[in-house]
Amino acid sequence: MTSAPRKRALYPIDRHQGKWIWIDGRQILNLASNDYLSLSWAPEYRDTLRDWDGPVGSGASRLLSGNDALIRRVERAWASWRGFGEALFFPSGYQLNSTLIPVLVSEGDLVVMDRLVHASIVDGVTRSGARFRRYPHNDLEALRRTLERERAKAKACWIITETVFSMEGDFAPMSKIVDLAREFDCRLYVDEAHSVGVWEIPSVKDADVLVGTFGKAIGLWGSYVCVGREVMDAIVNRCRGFIFSTGISPLLAGLVETFLGRILRRLDLRGFQARIARFRRELRSVEGARVLGESQIVPLILGEDETAVEFYAYALERGLFCPPIRPPTVPEGTSRVRLSLSAGMTDGDLEQVLSVVRDWYGVLRR
Repeated sequence: MTSAPRKRALYPIDRHQGKWIWIDGRQILNLASNDYLSLSWAPEYRDTLRDWDGPVGSGASRLLSGNDALIRRVERAWASWRGFGEALFFPSGYQLNSTLIPVLVSEGDLVVMDRLVHASIVDGVTRSGARFRRYPHNDLEALRRTLERERAKAKACWIITETVFSMEGDFAPMSKIVDLAREFDCRLYVDEAHSVGVWEIPSVKDADVLVGTFGKAIGLWGSYVCVGREVMDAIVNRCRGFIFSTGISPLLAGLVETFLGRILRRLDLRGFQARIARFRRELRSVEGARVLGESQIVPLILGEDETAVEFYAYALERGLFCPPIRPPTVPEGTSRVRLSLSAGMTDGDLEQVLSVVRDWYGVLRR
């Protein structure tokens, strides 16, 4: 069978609002969004935008005149919520990981990271000049063996993992990774981009460096790092992605403050998590369906590139947007669609998704 083309292209989306997107005038349920809590259209954010009387842009780097008092206040509040002493906001998650890691590690150090960490982490580690090893995904025995073999050769060692993995939809065994970091005198770098706001994972507070994004469940844009005072000094003085970038918008800080002050306390996370669990049980009951993970990210493994492309077209015709994900983003033979659930989806929406999947596998069996 001839492989489907893997060249990336932009989808012709007219607009999006909450759980919906419009393509060629058709309203379609969006299963390819990271807006997990359906907050990108939150009325509280829109109220903040309507009432905003501050600058939209910072006008300078944070080390010059871009260090607005509002930004500093919200960073302190965010650090407190995440259980850390300090926080610093960045324009994007990619910029953060790729330019922060070279500040923390260097030649002579060792980095041991999960094989499935985000590309921005891999790029940051590669730029650092440190020696690195990648252990099989969530394989703690392999992580231990690597540390037993390699730790003594390095002056410092960092373990890097994510909390929820974006293409597998599963959780890292965080408390056990924390234990290994302590046992082998390693520092721990944790990216909580896909869990923050949706899943509270207490052991992330034991990380030396915690990074995440406002661009997924929080419904905004930008990213953050939470650390202690000593590490913060190193970032401010040595992180090129921070030093040589225009500071984040005060407007973003105002919206983050809205999340902390007005949105966070009204979220029904238990209800959302229960719907995720029910949907996963139903999906796994479909004969032939191979489903990964435990989180709001629900990978449906379809195998070959062509099959994933065909499923995408089949689902799109039936009102679902779930574009195919193919190598090199995922391993050969594991092309998939990534069904991203959001809190705004109703039981009826989820039943529509299940119906399309059941019909697809029913056609395959005939």
